[in-house]
Amino acid sequence: CALVRALQKAGPDLVRDRQDQGWAARGVVIAKMDATENGCSEEVTGYPKMVMYPAVKADKKFRQKADYSGAREYEPLVDFILGAAKSLDGAELGIDKKKGGRSMVDRELAKKGKAKEGKGTEL
Repeated sequence: CALVRALQKAGPDLVRDRQDQGWAARGVVIAKMDATENGCSEEVTGYPKMVMYPAVKADKKFRQKADYSGAREYEPLVDFILGAAKSLDGAELGIDKKKGGRSMVDRELAKKGKAKEGKGTEL
């Protein structure tokens, strides 16, 4: 499946950033789990399913989870993690701009610019 392949491409970078950016020290865990091989209380209707579970008591975990439905690409996944993980509030991914990377702010500004271009003006 194309979605699984895309996620396999972005996954190692996310795991690296978890360590390099200090997410691990802030309690962020990135894990892969096969619901066909393991017991799972989560309803899985398609693969790959991505969910952010907060570090709270078990009875609150499913009520406070955040499902991810965006692109299976590195930058959107990072934005989701930074936005959903309360322990990363205020964190910004250290982007190497010399290698063509953009910060989350740069990506948001680019998205808003594209949205404005798409609307145009009527005469």
